[in-house]
Amino acid sequence: MNSVRDEKEKYTYLQYKEILTGREHGLSEQEIRLYARPCFNYLQMQFLRQALEDGLDSRELKKIAKTGLSVDEMKDYQVWIQYGRELPVIFPARMLKIVCAVVFFILSGFCTYRWMNRETEDPLVLTDTEITLSSGDVFLPGKYVLSSEGELILPESFTAAETGTRLVIYKVIGKDRETEKQLRITILPDHPPKITLTDTLITVEDGEITDCYRYLLSARDEEDGDLRSKVTCTVTENDTGRYIRYEVKDHHGNTADALLAVEILAPEQETPEPAAAAVIPVHSPPPPPEPTPAPPEIPVPEEEISADFKLISG
Repeated sequence: MNSVRDEKEKYTYLQYKEILTGREHGLSEQEIRLYARPCFNYLQMQFLRQALEDGLDSRELKKIAKTGLSVDEMKDYQVWIQYGRELPVIFPARMLKIVCAVVFFILSGFCTYRWMNRETEDPLVLTDTEITLSSGDVFLPGKYVLSSEGELILPESFTAAETGTRLVIYKVIGKDRETEKQLRITILPDHPPKITLTDTLITVEDGEITDCYRYLLSARDEEDGDLRSKVTCTVTENDTGRYIRYEVKDHHGNTADALLAVEILAPEQETPEPAAAAVIPVHSPPPPPEPTPAPPEIPVPEEEISADFKLISG
């Protein structure tokens, strides 16, 4: 009797009812002890009891009979067990509360430490203690402030002109103290870019220039480096001849130019054959007159000659 009374005192009415229901449904005492724990509420005990009655093995039940799991989480575990898969990691709600409490105390301690040591921290932090500018650069003081606490007083901005070294002062005014820091600025001379060509004179036919960049060898600046992509070239002509003009500008606005003389080669022409020399008459005495031809002789028959001869002789 005393054992039954002690058992009733350990559990609530609903928890004890789940124990009695398990006995009525034929569960063994060993199976009942798997879910009859005071740390389980009656809903958790009810789910575990029903799982045993549905045929869940006691070894599998031990995997889901975790005090930190809710009833829904136990159901998820049961589904995974039925499909033979690895149980998912479900973060217990009690553990989440513990983690949140630990994080809260850590953050509270950190904030308290910062507040207690606020006077020992550096109220002004610059990115550098020394910088280099080129002649023509603009000094922007806010660019070199990393952090500040209090009223920040910046030095004046300026355009670097004279080469040399210059000091500027940064100041922070707090509630209890004033902090100053120096920034050393070294100003270097600025050099214009330089253009180098492959030739000083080129020869083209009929003045045709298809690609003027083929004669560009280099265009460099000490700070900007290679500037060939920014070079422009134009063909110009004046009284002295035709030229290709190359120009480039760096980020300071410094310019450089170069001229390439262009010689135009005229096309070859065929040399015409010399014309025959005209014959110039020379004044000379007139030629002698041609002789007049003698009249032709009339032949006389031989008989006539004989007869005449006879007459003459008689």
